[in-house]
Amino acid sequence: NAQLQKSSNEITDSRARTRDELEALYRRIVSYTLLRSSVGSPTDIVSVREATAALQSVFPPTDLGNFMMLPLRDKEMQLKEMCSLTTGIRLFNKTNGDEMDGVEDLLNVIHQSQQAALSKMQDDLISVSRKCFKYTAILEKYSQPGAVFRLDPAMDYQLRSAMINCRQHEVFFRLLMADLEMCRREVEPLEKQYYAYVGFLKSTVQSKLAVPTLEVYPTFMSISNVWTRLQEELVLSGVLENIFTSLAAFAERDGQLLTDEVLQTQLEGLNIPSDLDRIQQSSSAADRLEPANVFSPKLEVFYPETVKNFAELPMEYRGFCAYSVAALNGLLLPGNPQIGIVRYCERFYCFSSQEAAKLFCTEPSRCVAMVIQQAKVSPELIQLLELHTQFASMTSQTLDQGRLMGHRPVTMSDAGTQTDVHPIESNIVKSYEWNEWELRRKAIQLANLRQKATQSVQTVLSHYRRTNDTQVYLPRGKETQTMRVKHTTVPKPANYMAGLRGDQEMTRKSLVVDLTPSIQTHTIAEDLQPKNH
Repeated sequence: NAQLQKSSNEITDSRARTRDELEALYRRIVSYTLLRSSVGSPTDIVSVREATAALQSVFPPTDLGNFMMLPLRDKEMQLKEMCSLTTGIRLFNKTNGDEMDGVEDLLNVIHQSQQAALSKMQDDLISVSRKCFKYTAILEKYSQPGAVFRLDPAMDYQLRSAMINCRQHEVFFRLLMADLEMCRREVEPLEKQYYAYVGFLKSTVQSKLAVPTLEVYPTFMSISNVWTRLQEELVLSGVLENIFTSLAAFAERDGQLLTDEVLQTQLEGLNIPSDLDRIQQSSSAADRLEPANVFSPKLEVFYPETVKNFAELPMEYRGFCAYSVAALNGLLLPGNPQIGIVRYCERFYCFSSQEAAKLFCTEPSRCVAMVIQQAKVSPELIQLLELHTQFASMTSQTLDQGRLMGHRPVTMSDAGTQTDVHPIESNIVKSYEWNEWELRRKAIQLANLRQKATQSVQTVLSHYRRTNDTQVYLPRGKETQTMRVKHTTVPKPANYMAGLRGDQEMTRKSLVVDLTPSIQTHTIAEDLQPKNH
């Protein structure tokens, strides 16, 4: 449940570090074992102490550090194992004679609750069956073809509705009783296993100071698992009992409306047979349906001595007489298989009397159609008589909402597949041609092909190469700024020459002036002073 899951998440997600946090985590583990096992309550001080003592024997508080380091799944698995071991130890101590508060005697509780529920169901089933027998006898008296008097339409409708309702409750009660009986049979082997495990542990730990854990721990866990299954059977029994209690409230309404005072006139001098009485009255050899009375080749009669699995044949209409449902306006009379089971269209029908079986065999298709028509008038018969296959047009949503006793109809269709019986390999040459004109045409085509040339052009998109893109990081520019900027200028050599022009006959006197500034430090004024050469 939600509380158990919440407690498990708090333990597995815990990040305890201090001593107080670890102690609180250990208390949560103890509470989790009590919640999961349902053996005692986490609010009971005595149960908490007993669970703590059992847990300390398999998981001391000093192991919490290792537990905290496990992965989530391993934590959950170890938590479940610790819970099983703790529960098994407590149950063994209780069975071994130690008084333990909070641990109920589950086996006695299961036996008592199941026995009480079965007795209550049996009593209510008998009460509902008696009312059903009464309604059926009245309707049978006034529904016969030769009846002198007829019931009032309102009373007839009310009686038929009450009869169908009682038959529905009978089916429901029998289903619940069968489920409860199955639970009861499941408890017996579990009880034997429980005491067998306890006996094995007693013989193992008896007069021994120390026992290896590999010998007893699996048995403790087995005891816990058996106890859990017993608890589940107890819960299931409680659910079935609650369903039965809810249905019993609806079964009492018909008895309050149709009391013996209301039906006093109809009940005067009337014999009310039960279903068992009706079957016994029609079980003699003279009441059997003889094969000579069946004239249609589509019909076949089965008897108990001619069919091996006679009791397992699936009866139509839940075993009620097919003719009475069809011809007597939906009257539900129990069928007697000893009269003979008639198979028609792969379906099996039983009847309440030999005369009803003969009348059905004269017109079986008409009787089946009348049953379907009667179910359309009273839709509650669809579930009661299991007529889902005849009403295949019902939607799945309707079936899911109203399905109580039947199964979803299966729509069937005929299908066929044809295969080769003897497949033979084919050696036919597809290129063979017998027509000379066709051969001439192919020859001309080949001759024309010899004069043709095949050309191909490759475009940009047809080279079938994949485009690759590469992303790179460009180098980042770096700059460095200094505090002083210095530079050096070297003077460029410059000379001035004079006296190169003049008369050729005159003696040439050239003058060369060196205009190159000195490398040494000097001023501009110094550069402007003339130089003597």
